[in-house]
Amino acid sequence: MPDQTSETDGGPAPASGITPTEADIGRIVLYRTWPEGDLERGVITGLDAAQVLVRFGDDEHSQAVPPTMLRWADAEP
Repeated sequence: MPDQTSETDGGPAPASGITPTEADIGRIVLYRTWPEGDLERGVITGLDAAQVLVRFGDDEHSQAVPPTMLRWADAEP
């Protein structure tokens, strides 16, 4: 397992996003556009090597989102 500490303070390194697999399709994720922005909940509808397709709220279509911008909803405190 890679080291999860920050070199500057010895504490946990910032989360770098998710690494979803096909098994995660249908799983709920959280998206935040900027550090103090609101969290948006979405559902993974597909993925490829560079992006995750996420349907937010009542949207009919999914949006392509970099996995580095997503967090697992069930991992948030």
